[in-house]
Amino acid sequence: MRKIVWGFLLLAQLWAVEYSLPAPQRVEIPADGLTIIGTYYPAPATSNSAVILIHGLGRNRGDWNDLARYLQKEGITALSVDLRGHGESVDAAGLGWRAFTAENYAALLADLNAVLSFAGRNFNVKPRQTGLIGQGLGANLALQLAERNPQVAGVVLLSPAPDYKGVKLAADKYQKSIYVICSQFEKLSVEADEYLKRNFRGKLKSDVYDYSGTIISIFRQKFTLPSNISVWFKQLFAD
Repeated sequence: MRKIVWGFLLLAQLWAVEYSLPAPQRVEIPADGLTIIGTYYPAPATSNSAVILIHGLGRNRGDWNDLARYLQKEGITALSVDLRGHGESVDAAGLGWRAFTAENYAALLADLNAVLSFAGRNFNVKPRQTGLIGQGLGANLALQLAERNPQVAGVVLLSPAPDYKGVKLAADKYQKSIYVICSQFEKLSVEADEYLKRNFRGKLKSDVYDYSGTIISIFRQKFTLPSNISVWFKQLFAD
């Protein structure tokens, strides 16, 4: 009976925290030839750190709702965005990701530079207090964004690949912190992790799980992952 009571108390506490959080806000970010649509999860006014979340190919920013709310609860501002050609971020011609050319994939990085600048202006955070999380294609884009902005505090790579639609995994200029999370059954992601172990000159943390399936299924099975990511970023922001 005591365990049941404690269970109800814990759930009540979690619900109280959830409902006390500021509501997510839809934001519009000007980019080249279109508007990038995002969701802003404001942390308390005292927060001076933020994390930008970048989804994978064919996905959208809704994939990050739970993780973004968790980061918000932990005092970290979060911003998830729909990449060009995904979700609500579609240009006037209605070009979707299925029709992308190499030029369109190259434009994604310029869009994310605009997102990073937007976060700096509107959330009052500097690159060294900003983190990046990407999944699949978004992971490779996140690391390329850090290459262009080497002061970024840290990058979480969920299921990266050595080369994703011509968007290569590169870690030449960026030398701070990377956290790789993937399944041992994701062959390309394991190759990417091994590449970083050989070539990355900063601090590298790797969690390669023995669960089968994609990173989404790992999140469902490994419930400590949001906490692991939050703690990792907090340590970086505190340095």
